[in-house]
Amino acid sequence: MSASEAALREGDRIRTAAAKLKCSGVEDRHLSKSPEVLRQHKEWSAMVDRAWKLLEASAPILAFLGDRGNGKTQAAVTLIRRAITYEQKTAKYLRCRQVGALVRASYRPDSEVSEVEVMSDLARSWLLVLDECQERFTTDHELQTLTMLLDLRYGACRPTILIANCSEADFVALMGPAIIDRMREGGGALTFTWASFRGGRIST
Repeated sequence: MSASEAALREGDRIRTAAAKLKCSGVEDRHLSKSPEVLRQHKEWSAMVDRAWKLLEASAPILAFLGDRGNGKTQAAVTLIRRAITYEQKTAKYLRCRQVGALVRASYRPDSEVSEVEVMSDLARSWLLVLDECQERFTTDHELQTLTMLLDLRYGACRPTILIANCSEADFVALMGPAIIDRMREGGGALTFTWASFRGGRIST
């Protein structure tokens, strides 16, 4: 392969990855942030690398926990970017309550998709990130829906990252024993303990 052909192929790969990132559900606000800048924060960078190793080792569920603004969502976005851009894997980002909203929408008489199709689509991506899990449920049905989705992904050996602005103890109370039991089998909680990145420079 000539140098020009290699350059064209690399350009195609980058454009394809960019299009897939746009379709992953990650908001432009997160995609516009530079991972290289965040990597200056050594603890954050080490947490991202640790999480990726767990994903590679088939961790079924990871939880990113801690206070607001300390890079949990951006860590997950960095993992999505790596999965899509460098590993040629599929990934999707949603806020947790969107899962229930999508399922409820499938119940409408004019819906073009069924509940089964919604769940199958969410279970299909290699990596699924569900953000803002501390605001997740208003009904027991939403918890049952999330549990069903995580069971589908667990059975298919596809990892899920749950993000919540809370402590591990609060997260356990929110999610219930079925989800926590799955999470502890090769996954677990990663707690982001440093101060918020918002309103100041990243400190190394």
